[in-house]
Amino acid sequence: MILLGNLQHLLDWIKGFLESHDRLNAFDSIWSSIAPYSGNYVLRKSYGLLSQVSGKEMRSILMVILGVFMASLHRKTNVVCLTAGQEQDFRKAITCMRYLTDFALLSRYRSHTDSTIGYMKEYLQQFHKTKDVFLRYRASKVAKAKADMVSKKLNAETTARRREEKANGRTASQKAHVLAEDREECVYLVNQALVEDSHFNFPKIHLLMHWSNQISQYGSLP
Repeated sequence: MILLGNLQHLLDWIKGFLESHDRLNAFDSIWSSIAPYSGNYVLRKSYGLLSQVSGKEMRSILMVILGVFMASLHRKTNVVCLTAGQEQDFRKAITCMRYLTDFALLSRYRSHTDSTIGYMKEYLQQFHKTKDVFLRYRASKVAKAKADMVSKKLNAETTARRREEKANGRTASQKAHVLAEDREECVYLVNQALVEDSHFNFPKIHLLMHWSNQISQYGSLP
């Protein structure tokens, strides 16, 4: 149940990340194209419609989720062009997800060695180093409401500035430059509002740090 709970959190973070970067449709397209093969149960629902997931379904998701996530972020057709900041976030999100899914896969081994236990410790450390890329998707309702207010205020200021720029007779390139700066500022401030009170301090994440010691003392988790 601990494994199922943590992966359910990961699915929520991924969905938020994909939506914010306009990649959810690409993800669903790749997700739906997975063909059945021996040893894996293929889900028929689109990713966006997943809510409650059984243990059997979660084990299947664990086997394919990283590959589908990477493919959707690297897709070049029918998607908007990436900014430098988005490319950096994509790399970090893929790295974070890789370490958490690899940790989860290792935790399901029926037998272990010192090497596999060491890998688990390393993967968990790397997950904690990169998990902040998903921090905004841990935002509370209060934080989301605050971010929405910031966004509306900045949009109103941007609209007023556009009217002012139009009245001043600025060139198209000057207007585009100002608009790009306003957009970057809006994204930054909204993100700050979302992450200000967000955290990963909840029991299921904390318990992961004890898994390797549990295995060393008592054997495999399953």
